[in-house]
Amino acid sequence: LPKYGGFCSYGIAEESWWTWDTIKENGPSGDPNVWEIIDGELFFFMYQVPKYKFDSLCSTDGASELIAKGDAKWANYTSGKTTSYFNTDCFWWDDDCGMSNDECIQDVTSDTFSCESR
Repeated sequence: LPKYGGFCSYGIAEESWWTWDTIKENGPSGDPNVWEIIDGELFFFMYQVPKYKFDSLCSTDGASELIAKGDAKWANYTSGKTTSYFNTDCFWWDDDCGMSNDECIQDVTSDTFSCESR
């Protein structure tokens, strides 16, 4: 099963404006085509930019710290029932760009980072 119910892992771990109500209502969307396996766990991302930002933070702060932060927030959102809620309505479709195509992966960086195999 994907972490954080299949919602965008960067959004859950790092974006502070989400509440449980807004998560259930509209996201942060996950794209099952933009994913990564870290320590045997599946993480979805909305598109490449959030994945890049997540991987960048893993490179500087460490994957375990970032994942622990996301785990704590997800446990708080779900009242500790971390495997009881799944994103079935909020899948994103554009692997490279955000909602208005205002931020695409080529606009952010040409560097690559990865949390994979950590």
